[in-house]
Formats: sequence, structure tokens, C-alpha cells
Amino acid sequence: DASITFDDPDYSGVEAQVGEDVPAMRAIYVSSENITQDKLNEYADRLSVGNALVLEMKPVSGNLMWNSQAQAAVNYGLYVETDQTRQIPELIAGLKAREDKDIYLVAEINVCRDALYASRSTTVCLRTELGGNYTDDEGAWLDPYNTELRQYVVDMCNELYDMGFDEVAFSYLQQPLAATELKYASQSGTPSRTDAVVSLAKYLRA
Repeated sequence: DASITFDDPDYSGVEAQVGEDVPAMRAIYVSSENITQDKLNEYADRLSVGNALVLEMKPVSGNLMWNSQAQAAVNYGLYVETDQTRQIPELIAGLKAREDKDIYLVAEINVCRDALYASRSTTVCLRTELGGNYTDDEGAWLDPYNTELRQYVVDMCNELYDMGFDEVAFSYLQQPLAATELKYASQSGTPSRTDAVVSLAKYLRA
């Protein structure tokens, strides 16, 4: 015959340390769907001078946020114009013109995950040991040894710098953690997943 009573917690003896040893904000990440005039103005107003905005310019869907003239983008229709994407160059120019903030702009592009590119060009897909296109729960993956993919990434970087970005950040510059063996574009020897990623990273840096 127990009686249980729930009292309000007493935090009076707990010393608040909120905000202590928290580094100052350096950047705000902006997902592709939020790259709009209103959202960018909102985020920019929250920045201190010299802080950064990181804009997701190529999400894992593969749909580019700007009208890229890279050969792969043109050949496979990887840019679809919308009211949002049509305004992107103007929005970037507006951010760089803000003298009150001196905003550092970073463009994020997803490298080895790209559903759209993989669906329209079987030559760039990562392959299974049996030769089929490799996909997993995260979607389609691209072959980091493929020369067409490498040129595509380089072309995108050049365009983004020309657009006004200060830096390009690579996401998914990696290979899937698959239990199965993976096949890459023709290479001497037997490239490992680590070799594939390191080779692509060195190429892009160069």
C-alpha cells in the first residue's frame, strides 16, 4: 500500500554554467531548400563581422543550385531551373556586397553521393563485384576514379569561385561502408576504398 508523491525538482543548489567555455559562432550552415532571399538575410543578420555562411550548393539529390555549364551538368540535365535557383547568382552577389558583415562564403558540394547523376549516366556509378550499379540505404554512389566525375567536380569548383564563393567544402568525399566488394574504373592493381578516396582528394587539390 505504497503512496507515491511526485514533487517538483529543486534546482536551487545547481550552479548555472550556461554559455561558459562555448566558442563564438563561426558559421551558419544553410541547406539547399533554405537558400532564399529571406533566409539568407536572416542568417546574415545573425553573423558577426568575418563569420561564414556555408551554403549547400549541390545536395545528395544531385540537383544543382545554380545553372552550371559544366559539361556533365549540360549533358545530363543536372540543373533544373526554378524560381529559387534562378536567383542564386544575384543572392550570392548581394551577400558579398554587404559591407557591414564581410561575409565569408563557403559552397558545399556532395561529391560521391549523387542520385540524379547516377540515374542518368551509368558510366560514373560505383559498381558491385557482379557489375551492377551499387546503391544502399543512403542512395547511389559514384566512382571516385571516374575521370568524368573528377572533371565535373573541378568544373563546379571553378564556377563557384567565379560566382563569388571564398571556399568550396566537399561532403561525402568517401566510399560506402559496404560488406560487398566494389568495382572501380579501370586501374592498375586492385584499388582499395581508401586508395580511391585519397586519389580523388589529391586530384582535386592539385
